[in-house]
Amino acid sequence: MRHNYSVTTPQDPASEPAKTSDEGQTHQVLVVRAPRYVRFIILGGVVGLVATLILTVSFPEQPGFSTGQVFGFLGIAFVTIGVALGAAAAIIIDRVATRRARTGIMEVVERVEAEIPETDESPETDQSPETDKGR
Repeated sequence: MRHNYSVTTPQDPASEPAKTSDEGQTHQVLVVRAPRYVRFIILGGVVGLVATLILTVSFPEQPGFSTGQVFGFLGIAFVTIGVALGAAAAIIIDRVATRRARTGIMEVVERVEAEIPETDESPETDQSPETDKGR
């Protein structure tokens, strides 16, 4: 299970970064678990679609409207309501998670990129004398 942690800087302007040894700097940060909004919205839409299907098949067909039309009309309403409720649930969970946020120390270290050794035989310079004769 993947966790969706986000790190933000503290709201207190008095917290200055403290210099440590030669490794880098440390900062006080706020660690918050945030919900994945898209998953909540999709789940709300799916729940709305399932509710539409259940309501469409549980009641008898009305004269003047086919089952497909009733499913479409109810689907527009219930999927929209489900998406809205899913987004509202994600916002509420995000607010609760923000209250449970923890403060941590982040150490800034220098990132070192690995160097790729260059070879003498690159595709551009690898031409044999036989291919140059035709030019």
